[in-house]
Amino acid sequence: MVITNGIVVTADTGSRVITPGAVAIDGADIVAVDGVEAIRRQFRGRETIDAGGQVVMPGLVNTHTHAPMVLFRGLADDLALEEWLTKYIFPAEAKTVSPEFVRAGTRLAALEMIESGTTTYADMYYFEEEIAKETKGAGLRGVLGQTVIQFPVPDAKTPADALARAETFINMFKGDPLITPAVAPHAMYTLDGPTLSPALEVQKGQAVVYADAPMHTRLRKLIAAGFTPRMIARLDEQVRTRTDEILDAVEARGGEVDFVRDVAYQLPMQLIGDIVGSRRVADRSAAHRAMNRALRDVAADAIDPPAFTVGDEFQGSYPTVGAAIGAALSLRLAVAPGLDVRFGIGWGAVTMLDAKARIQDGPGWWAAREAIEWTASAQRQPALTMVRTSFRSGDRSDVDAINAALLCRDHLIGSLDDRSLRILKGLLSDHTKKAIAAAERISASAVSQRAGRDGLDLLVRASQYLRSVR
Repeated sequence: MVITNGIVVTADTGSRVITPGAVAIDGADIVAVDGVEAIRRQFRGRETIDAGGQVVMPGLVNTHTHAPMVLFRGLADDLALEEWLTKYIFPAEAKTVSPEFVRAGTRLAALEMIESGTTTYADMYYFEEEIAKETKGAGLRGVLGQTVIQFPVPDAKTPADALARAETFINMFKGDPLITPAVAPHAMYTLDGPTLSPALEVQKGQAVVYADAPMHTRLRKLIAAGFTPRMIARLDEQVRTRTDEILDAVEARGGEVDFVRDVAYQLPMQLIGDIVGSRRVADRSAAHRAMNRALRDVAADAIDPPAFTVGDEFQGSYPTVGAAIGAALSLRLAVAPGLDVRFGIGWGAVTMLDAKARIQDGPGWWAAREAIEWTASAQRQPALTMVRTSFRSGDRSDVDAINAALLCRDHLIGSLDDRSLRILKGLLSDHTKKAIAAAERISASAVSQRAGRDGLDLLVRASQYLRSVR
């Protein structure tokens, strides 16, 4: 076949555009791309297509699809991801998704992709073997991933069932000229570590792991969510070591991994804080200056350094729960006893609706908002007047344990007098008790007695444990 007289966009290293140009095709192979006369001298096609006035270019590649979901188009729009998934999509899938549903949806998606010039796509969904069959029938290429997810779904009741399906699917289409089969861990917020490791074992020796957001898609999503390049770089610093460790482990077992994102990338911790009783502060300007100095001191470990947003409230994000808890403690002690501060910490993704005004949305922001509102409410209860920090997450199993530790820590700190607060600050800053004693103009033994009596050494040890929480 010869396609001639077209505007040929080569997409080669020189980014040539040949006008008029021609393409010679032998079976499934493109054998030559050149000007019309050069192709005419060398090739005679059994079929010739005159592409005058039209663009001839390589097929487009759709790098992130859930092809059968075209049948859900218009079901729910303009919602936060968590609400869209949990209130609309997951329930709809539970009721409707079947092999027949997947086949019909894939045929429609394939038609739309072909009409738009897409010749290859990467997909993850359920009953992926049916998607593969329809993809081959349409003549498309596909990097197709069988989904592995933590909860019951239409084609698997457990993660073990999903892994077994993935292994069968990979063996069914391994070596296929059009289909590259893969295991597809769904997402960081729908899987745990014990499921991810077997997923990598299933993929051992295969060509690809399809994660729900490959690297380039991840960057696009982060930028769309309001992350600056500096913030993304900080995230990458946090995960680079873990990524290398995972890749080394997979390669040591004979596997090759092209796309690994969800097994390494962690969602940040959102921190919201405000000044308790700020309306009663005599000099609010001085209070804000003191708080701003404290916020700058805890910025080094932040993904998004905490800063004031509206009134006396400030927000920021940290790479781990422990880092956010540590920052909250540092802020509280930095302004005590003159100012009192409370905090809410939330785990999850955040969308930056307005980067300049620092207006946020998303599961992580709402979790932190719920946490600080609970903190404020708890303070009004006689038994919880000293509570200053709370943690919320809908996806972690350690929330109650973390909050139990925070309740005890806050109660101890709230019981300290001014001198013990200063000694605690010194101990947390790694000052020796001798140096602290000199600053307080008391004996070292007096510092040790206070540290034991008021639980200061215990608070230091507890803070170390809490800082290690991922």
